[in-house]
Amino acid sequence: PLNPKALSGLPQFQLCMYRKILHSLLIIWLAFQSVLELFVLVFQPNAYRSTAAPMWALFFGIFSLYTLLFSGANLLAFWQPQRWHKVADALRAKFNISSVRQRLGWGRYGVGGLLTLGMIYVLQYTAWGLVFRGVYLRAFLWLNLIYVLAFLFSDNAYWANWHGLLGAVAFTSLAFGLASVFANILSYPFSLYWSDGNRLWDYSLIFGKHLYDYTADQPIPSLTSWGRQVLWGIPFLLPQSSIWLNRLWSAILYSMPSMILGWVLFATKKGKKRDALLLAGWAFLFLNQGPIYTPLTLAAILVALVWERPFWLAVVAVAMAGYYAEVSRFTWVLAPAVWAGMLRLNGSKLKGVRLGWRDWVVPVLLGISGLLPWLLGTILSPPPVSTVQTSVDQSNLLKSAWAIVQSQPLMWSRLLPSPTYPEGILLALMLAIAPLFFLLIVLYRRGAWTPSFGQRVAIWLPLLGFGAMGLVASTKIGGGNNLHNMDMFLITLLFVAAIAWRNGGREWFETEQRYISALQPMLLLAFVLPALPALRSLAPLQSFSQAEIRRVQIFTGTKIVESLPEEAQVRDALRAINNAVQEYAPLGEVLFIDQRQLLTFGEVPKIPLVPEYEKKVLMNEALASDADYFADYYADLAAQRFSLIISEPLKVPDAVRDAGSFEAEGDLWTKWVAAPTLCYYKPLFTLKDVYVQALVPRTDTSDCESYLIEWGVLP
Repeated sequence: PLNPKALSGLPQFQLCMYRKILHSLLIIWLAFQSVLELFVLVFQPNAYRSTAAPMWALFFGIFSLYTLLFSGANLLAFWQPQRWHKVADALRAKFNISSVRQRLGWGRYGVGGLLTLGMIYVLQYTAWGLVFRGVYLRAFLWLNLIYVLAFLFSDNAYWANWHGLLGAVAFTSLAFGLASVFANILSYPFSLYWSDGNRLWDYSLIFGKHLYDYTADQPIPSLTSWGRQVLWGIPFLLPQSSIWLNRLWSAILYSMPSMILGWVLFATKKGKKRDALLLAGWAFLFLNQGPIYTPLTLAAILVALVWERPFWLAVVAVAMAGYYAEVSRFTWVLAPAVWAGMLRLNGSKLKGVRLGWRDWVVPVLLGISGLLPWLLGTILSPPPVSTVQTSVDQSNLLKSAWAIVQSQPLMWSRLLPSPTYPEGILLALMLAIAPLFFLLIVLYRRGAWTPSFGQRVAIWLPLLGFGAMGLVASTKIGGGNNLHNMDMFLITLLFVAAIAWRNGGREWFETEQRYISALQPMLLLAFVLPALPALRSLAPLQSFSQAEIRRVQIFTGTKIVESLPEEAQVRDALRAINNAVQEYAPLGEVLFIDQRQLLTFGEVPKIPLVPEYEKKVLMNEALASDADYFADYYADLAAQRFSLIISEPLKVPDAVRDAGSFEAEGDLWTKWVAAPTLCYYKPLFTLKDVYVQALVPRTDTSDCESYLIEWGVLP
């Protein structure tokens, strides 16, 4: 165990006592809960078994014994270090443990990597990942993996030193985070989640427009912004672009730019490259808690690159960042301007300096350059390629933002724990930023980082402003199930961390070792907390054999096992959709409300594209209860404009439903989309395995108008 020294003014024995108690309680609680979770899996009767298999009962006994030994060894090390050293010395003499690491040499890092990949493989690529879903059991396995890797990664120590422990935590945390991001790289042709397929269709509309049967000189409308389409659409510049390649590209975009931003911010001439790499990995984990959309991260990279560069270069880069942020999402237009001013006011040349009016000139000019896309309006506005009118007035940003806020309900309850987001926005945000906030406060209170009053104002105003904006956006109906609306706030806080690092934090951490040991738990939490959601989310996304499904059912008692359909089922589904398209396309237009990626990647015949009434657009208008928009849709349904509609399975609940995730959104979707559509059209077939439904016109729709009046969608 580490032997922390005291913080100034706090007796060493008192600090050690607090840490011993906390560590002991954590170990005991984690071991107990992991045993309890395994007990439920092995012994609790369910519909598929009445008693535990003898082999698994034996395994439970061995695991329970191991947790007792593990907990006892840790408690002995915490409370009786002298006795622990005697035991450790005896083990070292008997098994010559230290020589194992020496013989491995650099291969020990490879062994650590293989062990980590092994844990990820079991949880993410085998059926056991559906069985062992308990967070405590996974955390206990992770803790044991950390102990082994800390031993492998340490130098000149019997068991492990601080650098080995931190390296083990950072490496495994980064591995879990990347594994969760890259989990969806599959050739599966149907949507993996609600918006997956149609997003891929959105991204093809600039560089892949030739894939569709549509008027060449007309833009294809889409809800996705031009800035995102250009970035995610790069794979469509290739002669052949597969769905697998596009999902791989998306995973790269959600991970690599965050690391690049971390490297740009924390890599300094005098700093160690090892520390910069460590912080680059942490930056990915920190921002992945959003997650943060890549265009905003790229804009932040542009701003960070010119932090202390010549003024003329900074003006150009910040203007580019502001433009790209605006064409990606208009609410981001302020971010590059604010960041540029904040960073320039907190540069190394102004370290702890009381700011005069001259010090504000360059930051203000940089801020203005970042706002040029907004100020110049029509000149730098995004091309009208594949955009849908969303009532955004570029000349009056605040008015447009307020109009959008007013157009859809705000659900303030989602700031607190709810079925949509069990942690709630506020609690999840506090957990996400707590370790960093604590470390920044310590740096400031210990005098390692000494910003002046003006510099503190330049930091707190953006944090408070972007924080308030993010909280309001998170309550808008249709959101509130993660922290992605806190994007500008999280990146701003990352910038603050870089300011503290460059203005004294790096030197303080390198020299003040008497303080570092007391901060070690918080440094570890800075990596652990962002990785825990990723560890919990690791689960196989693939098809399983009946034997594997049966095994999952026996352990979990779950009737429906989460898995992709088998390849034969996928082929049958594609065949059914293709047959329907070929049969009904000569009779009229075919509307793909959902699964438009089937058109993108040639999984169905190249029929005339109907760009209207895409699922995300319909949902967006349903959340706004926009009767004017749906009047056209209902007129087309009544006129039976479409001979065939491909959608997700539509249904109208015949009873009051229990509260669940996105219940309010589901009610509005039923009211404005599902109920009217099912009145005018009837299911031709429903493919539950791939979550697709084909609909054809009904012969009798005489009661639909009165039905829609009853539902409240027609006056």
